[in-house]
Amino acid sequence: MGIKKISKQEIKEKTEAVKKILDIKGGLYEEWLLEKQTEFINENISFLIEMAGKKEPKETEQIEETKIENNSENKNNI
Repeated sequence: MGIKKISKQEIKEKTEAVKKILDIKGGLYEEWLLEKQTEFINENISFLIEMAGKKEPKETEQIEETKIENNSENKNNI
């Protein structure tokens, strides 16, 4: 699934369209936006929890891995 880039102009146009529709229906844009954000979070909560639970490698672990890789490369160059 690719990510489609949206221009600032497109965002502005879509925001204005939503505001006009909500104005006709008697709704508030801020309430609609909050509702959509809540829906998005609820639909993606398992993914967010999984991502939050992943262990990030510690900086010292990354440094050690780099040293090992560099030593291997140096031995191969000799």
